Amino acid sequence: MLELEISHHFLHSMGVHLGICGMLWAVIVLAILVDLWDRIYTNKKLGKKVSSHKMRITIDKFTEYWRFMLIAFTIDTVLFIGFYLYHIPLLPYASMALCIVLLIIEIKSLYEHAKERKSELVQLNDLMQIVINATTSADAKDAIKSVSEFITKSRGAVQDNGQ
Repeated sequence: MLELEISHHFLHSMGVHLGICGMLWAVIVLAILVDLWDRIYTNKKLGKKVSSHKMRITIDKFTEYWRFMLIAFTIDTVLFIGFYLYHIPLLPYASMALCIVLLIIEIKSLYEHAKERKSELVQLNDLMQIVINATTSADAKDAIKSVSEFITKSRGAVQDNGQ
């Protein structure tokens, strides 16, 4: 029968393990909040409505990530106890790996927001050039048509985004 001796070393190791996991969880929460902030910034920059739907998505994302982090923590805890019995030091590798994966997902999301901002701004810049360069009546009609299409497209994106 194995006997688990709760020594000062065990408690210290467990504290380090829990501290690392806590820091990883804090990093994930921070990444989710940065992603939400960036989404709100992108919507405002593009003139799109900021809806409560995005907040629900953030909460859903948080709960989904939290479940994965708890699974990784459970795996790390089992490994920690098993390795401690055999006097092998172990860090929460599963939690660290999952944290890295989730951070990569959030970083990718930030890049997508930036790309969306740039694509809308480039279209707006092109539209402004069409309006500025309209010197004839035909050019003005084309410019009005382009502006109308852009506004219709932008409103459609806002309505799609608000669902």
